Amino acid sequence: MKTYYFIRHGASESDVGNVHLRDFHHERHTWVDWPLSEKGRIQAARVGEKLRRLDVELVLSSSLSRSVETAEISARESGIPYGGGWEALNEVVMGKVPGPWAPAAARGRRRTSSPRFKRPLWPLLYRGLTVAYLLLWRAGITEGGETREQVDARVREVLVRLDGFPQNRIAVVGHGYWILCMAGFLLRPVGRRLPPFPPGGWVSNVSFTRVRTSGGGWELEHFATPIGKVAR
Repeated sequence: MKTYYFIRHGASESDVGNVHLRDFHHERHTWVDWPLSEKGRIQAARVGEKLRRLDVELVLSSSLSRSVETAEISARESGIPYGGGWEALNEVVMGKVPGPWAPAAARGRRRTSSPRFKRPLWPLLYRGLTVAYLLLWRAGITEGGETREQVDARVREVLVRLDGFPQNRIAVVGHGYWILCMAGFLLRPVGRRLPPFPPGGWVSNVSFTRVRTSGGGWELEHFATPIGKVAR
């Protein structure tokens, strides 16, 4: 049996509020390579400590900077080898929100700087917009993004590649939408819905989602568990 820990990257500059709403919209329809914030670097060090206690043997990541840096720091802190970044793990491209659905800031009428939305307002706004984009994408309203089938294919590609590694306990640093879509991909065939969202209301930074191989397939065991509650 193999165990995979899918971990959302540490807090990026976008996550801590150093972003305009126009940039948030842009990030939904392309891969914006946000750097890791200082808060994210501290979180990444905590991930390394946790991986060591979980007896993880290899760390992988997406190819985007916030995930690569999270993985590199956690690997350095834990002494676990880092195996590099995979483009198949990059964030889901949701597409553009057309016409009246698009936020005014995204259409260029107003450029709102998020520093005025510092805690606690920015996290609430960020999560609300995140869920709204996800729902619009699932409803087929967004334009120019990946299809659900394309995302499922990426998820399957990653899981199959992981199965081919000799290591049995692998950590994979990635992104919130991708992890959520992976959970849906794993639960859909067995007719199960996603488990309740954690208290943070989203796939939080450095939360852990655990997947284990089972009977020739994969089983979702824990979803978006806060780092302090992750057990072996």
